Amino acid sequence: MLSRIGLVAAVVAALLGPVRADNDDDHRYKYVALFSIDGLHGSDVEKYVAMRPGSTIASLLKTGYEYTNAYCPGPSDSFPGTLAQVTGATPRTTGVWYDDIWDRIAYDESIDFDSTELFSGGINPANLPKAKIDGKCVPLYPHMRLRVNTVWEILTSKGLETAYTDKHPAYDLVRGPSGKGLTQGYFPEIAAVPVTVDDTIGYDKIHVSAFLDWINGGTPANYEGAKLSGIPTMFGGNFQAVSVGQKTTGYVAAPGFPFTDPLLKAYDFVDASLGQVVDALKAKKIYDDTLIIIADKTDLKIKNVISDGALVSRFGNPITDPAVPDIIVAPVPGIIYTTSTSKIAEHGGIGEEDRHVACFVSNPGLKKKTFSQRIRTKQIAPTILKALGLNPRDLKGVVAERTDLLPGF
Repeated sequence: MLSRIGLVAAVVAALLGPVRADNDDDHRYKYVALFSIDGLHGSDVEKYVAMRPGSTIASLLKTGYEYTNAYCPGPSDSFPGTLAQVTGATPRTTGVWYDDIWDRIAYDESIDFDSTELFSGGINPANLPKAKIDGKCVPLYPHMRLRVNTVWEILTSKGLETAYTDKHPAYDLVRGPSGKGLTQGYFPEIAAVPVTVDDTIGYDKIHVSAFLDWINGGTPANYEGAKLSGIPTMFGGNFQAVSVGQKTTGYVAAPGFPFTDPLLKAYDFVDASLGQVVDALKAKKIYDDTLIIIADKTDLKIKNVISDGALVSRFGNPITDPAVPDIIVAPVPGIIYTTSTSKIAEHGGIGEEDRHVACFVSNPGLKKKTFSQRIRTKQIAPTILKALGLNPRDLKGVVAERTDLLPGF
């Protein structure tokens, strides 16, 4: 499937080894809201705030830390980008490289009962690969292929509730190897929606309704899992409209690359939706206790082919690890590879420009600050646990890759 880009927001403290922080903050939050605005570039944040100084994003930045040199894992795509934020690790450790071709197996909309419907019953076990486990042939669900645990799993293991929505039922993978990471999952199939900004806004509204349901103690129809007993300790999901706007209409070919009208419409919709979430948190009197994380999955482009020793040293050995690609192709900027006839751009890649993403964190208790040092989106995972008063080193990926917390708290 296609990979997306977005924005990041998170909280930090100092528990994991050397953490570069100007003002360590041990404040403990009660809730975390994790969002991805797929397609949101760092430069777009500044551009949008300049155009809309009264926007929700501008307001969040007034009480937040912005990371202007943030990078998602390479190669970047939706699955590895999402997992970096909730495992603290990159594909070499998680074993997850891409959704269409992951360990020579597809985990995309093709595993649905019917990908032409928003809700067709989720994952069809008959469409899954099989393996012999404990002497029995069983279907391999996406979460079973993940090699390290997730933030979601740690929270539910502590008796805390979680809820998450994304674009395919295949996002079952965030449940983690145990399969128990989500109290409630909500996965309308985006492949059932035409690839236009207006149609995707309609799709995103389904996600927004779920966010508001979770804050207000409700339950969206067609959910997977259990009913919630209250506001989940951690909830979130993604927005697709900006990504579709970039891929179908893009930017104006003029100095500063202004937004096209459809792309600006997508940004305005997402901003208004974030405003609804903020208003709901305030109405429930939990805004001050909530850490809002707007998390980037990926960015937008083959300049060279990575193979042999260079591949092994950076990503692992495909001879001994079937999850590792045989080669990785880095395109020349400006060239995309897609079967689509409607797209003018694509997300994902391995180059610096492909992985440079927007990232900020916001809470009313924070003072506006900008950090320019290089950070990685995998640092979000341990900071989430620290923010909630839990041990970041409970994440196996954090220990394996010695992932630090984000700077500034």
